[in-house]
Amino acid sequence: MEYEARKHSTPFNRKAWTTPTFWTATPSLVKLWDSMGLMPEWYKRGAAAERIIHVRNPKTKRPLPQGRLGKDEQEHGRRIQKVNQLLWINPVTFDIAAIRQAPVAVQEAFDHLGRKELDRTRTTLFRSFSGDKQHGGRFFGHRLQDFPKALRRGEYVRFGGEPIAELDFKSFNVSLLYALKGLDIPPPSFDPYTWDGCPVERQTVKRLVNTALNCNTRHSTILATRSELQKTKRYSSLSGQNYSVYDNAADDTPYAVLEECLDKALSNLPNEVQEFFFTGFGTRAMWYESEIAFKVMDKMVSDGLPIIPIHDGFVCQERHKDQLWEHMKASSAEVLNGAVITVQIAA
Repeated sequence: MEYEARKHSTPFNRKAWTTPTFWTATPSLVKLWDSMGLMPEWYKRGAAAERIIHVRNPKTKRPLPQGRLGKDEQEHGRRIQKVNQLLWINPVTFDIAAIRQAPVAVQEAFDHLGRKELDRTRTTLFRSFSGDKQHGGRFFGHRLQDFPKALRRGEYVRFGGEPIAELDFKSFNVSLLYALKGLDIPPPSFDPYTWDGCPVERQTVKRLVNTALNCNTRHSTILATRSELQKTKRYSSLSGQNYSVYDNAADDTPYAVLEECLDKALSNLPNEVQEFFFTGFGTRAMWYESEIAFKVMDKMVSDGLPIIPIHDGFVCQERHKDQLWEHMKASSAEVLNGAVITVQIAA
């Protein structure tokens, strides 16, 4: 079993740490240490402890000070720890032999990330809010979340010794906006991120649309999108296609083209949905996403099945993907008043 002790910049508040459930060691291990007189110094002083719930300043990203945890927060933390306990006994491993026989781009990505991210102790999830507990709320902390999709495949990754499957919601943010306005969720055939004659890649349009939920103007949306695309490293081509293991390709698309694509993508959406863009609604959308993810994890844990959330998607053991599929549909209906967002196998 694996445990971790990582330092964070959050000031330690001894009064807030009322139960062992908010530490990265399990309660049973803590009791064993205590009974044998072997309680580690890092546990006693709390200098290397990690809280399960973070609330960060939305501008500086630094943790905000928090007081004593209420009963709801303690229960919240216990729910996350149940997920973590299954992750501790179902480690993620990589089939190095299979990766070495994979396309060059996959090998390069593994070598690039492997030196930094193949840390077997990074298996503890925590939830990070933005400003308050009604914004943000995504789950972070597991090392697999940092790997690109090209590496998160059953032939390369083992989860508790078994091949993995990854499912996600199709066009989650756009579907969420439809649901919040009481509109019917678009059919699976509808793709808000591409159209006939689109001059840029689908991923570029997707980033534009999602960035528009976080920014306040078109100008800042386009600048932020270009900045992110230009940072992304492009790998070698596969099968005659431009292939990037990082989902997006480095991009030098002219400003005017991005502006045209953004306007076209938004014009394809109903007027009621367009009201959400350029309002900073993105962190609130993340809250809805994370609430659905939390319910999915609760359902999987109640079945005794390990799961790793990756924003609006999830990694599970391949033989349990049908159960995950049903839990995702049920959870979206619970959070969104009956609206069921389309589930798909992650591309």
